Amino acid sequence: MSLLVKDANGNIVSTPGFDPNFGASATAITYVTGKYGHMLIAPTSGVARLKRVTVTLATGGTAGDAIVQLTKNSALGTGTLVGHTATPLNSTESAATCVVNSSVSGTAGAIVGTAIRTARLCVSAAAGATAAQTVIWDFSRNMDQAPVLNGAAVPAENFEVLFTAGTTAPASSVSDCDWEWEEAAA
Repeated sequence: MSLLVKDANGNIVSTPGFDPNFGASATAITYVTGKYGHMLIAPTSGVARLKRVTVTLATGGTAGDAIVQLTKNSALGTGTLVGHTATPLNSTESAATCVVNSSVSGTAGAIVGTAIRTARLCVSAAAGATAAQTVIWDFSRNMDQAPVLNGAAVPAENFEVLFTAGTTAPASSVSDCDWEWEEAAA
């Protein structure tokens, strides 16, 4: 859906519309170096545009750092998956067709190119929420081109939050991840 408006010169322009938006969260997933923690799997048809990903790493009492990467993958990773319910951000929308999973034992799928985004999260030895670090990757500002999953073309396509080793792995840490995306027919 789009809205037709006149610009400052009187020209009719089409503004972007709003496709159904969804969000899902995964909390307290055990951090494991070299494994993905969170995954957004493409819809069965149509496209999904990634709008925002928030990743938090909290220590369980051991200081360290982790490199967190957002990757686009052409194949699903392996491991025991835990599903998370996607919530429509508008209550009149139907259910999401994308699937959100997390895993503590997952091996990443086939990464397309290199990471879309990378951040280093450092946590101190103090246990609890005060020792948490967060990174936010926002693709919804300034009419940016959002990363897209094409469900019909590549049904196994997905985004993963992958944890790789930093200088010192923060043992006994947990991660939280929030996904926000929109789905459309094309």
